Amino acid sequence: MSLPFAYNALAFAKEGIAPALESTKEEIIKGYHAGSTAGLMALTGAIALTQAAKLQEGALYSFGAEPVVGEHKYGFVRSTNDEALRGVLSGPEGFYQRQSVAKCLDSLGFGDKNLLKEVRSLNATTAGAGVMSQKVWNTILPAAFTLYFGADAYANDGMTGLGKYLTADFLGSYYGTQAATQLVEVSNEAKAAGFLKNPVNPVVKGEFLSRIAPIAASSFVGRALPMVGGILGATVGMEIGATIGSAATSLMDSGLPSDSSSRFLGGFLGAISMAKFGSYALSSIPRFLAVGAGVAAATSIVTTTMDAIGSGFDTKRGLNYAGDTAAYFTKNAVTMRQRAVQSMQKSNMNARSAFGQEASLMHMNRDMFSHYKRPLG
Repeated sequence: MSLPFAYNALAFAKEGIAPALESTKEEIIKGYHAGSTAGLMALTGAIALTQAAKLQEGALYSFGAEPVVGEHKYGFVRSTNDEALRGVLSGPEGFYQRQSVAKCLDSLGFGDKNLLKEVRSLNATTAGAGVMSQKVWNTILPAAFTLYFGADAYANDGMTGLGKYLTADFLGSYYGTQAATQLVEVSNEAKAAGFLKNPVNPVVKGEFLSRIAPIAASSFVGRALPMVGGILGATVGMEIGATIGSAATSLMDSGLPSDSSSRFLGGFLGAISMAKFGSYALSSIPRFLAVGAGVAAATSIVTTTMDAIGSGFDTKRGLNYAGDTAAYFTKNAVTMRQRAVQSMQKSNMNARSAFGQEASLMHMNRDMFSHYKRPLG
């Protein structure tokens, strides 16, 4: 076989095989992206499924449902069965409680109303007496807020905006109610009696008590403020999480799925995390002050650091790579001419020696990093 013939054969093979290899490579990349996107969406669906009960319970709270607490100022109720205190009261007759589904997921369902007979307010003598129930007047306000802001989100961003708002609202309502509700077990009867100011019917060891913890001596504020914190936290967390998910896709787009699925997963996880944080932060005044101080300190540190980094690249002053800061100590200068003279005098170079020698700077075979001539060529 002659050399030209072999060369032509290789060239022909290259022309035929190269497009096929390139096409196969593209198909593999497309398949990988499709598979990773499907996997990410499946993971998102699984996470959403585990949060389904919380979203359902939060939806009930958003439309006026109440935890099992006292009717008078969200005060204490008592029961020997803590499961009866973990339910949700919705409507005049509705009692919901978490029930196991396939022993792995929790879902809300109609609970045994007889459990409420084991619950009564702190000083009630009749079973089931003095327990908060959902009425028309305490449904109007939360439902009105949910409907108003939901309509506003839909008007601004369509179904996407509505879905984002309802997710934040339901998660914030759930975690806010959990943060506001105080469920304790009596372990010391004397201490409990002193804290409760000697109730008519003394509490006994092993009994459970539940109420809405007041904030600033107001049970209504204690009920509402953690929910507001949860909703705000979920809203902020959703945007932060979506941004992080999008940034991760941009940094590693060869290995991650589509930007929209990454934003969705990041936003959902961010909403869950920040709903918990926001509810906790606004569940008491000391926590609010501590978290507020921490956020203010972190903001100040970040701002100061970014300002310091930015000033280092200020084009008006430049960077002093030689390590001499004397040129920057010119605060006593009043005019630009005085500042220029001070900078010249304090620098390591006598700039006046260069006056009149500008042309020679263009023909020296050395640069600013060397005091010695460099060989030409």
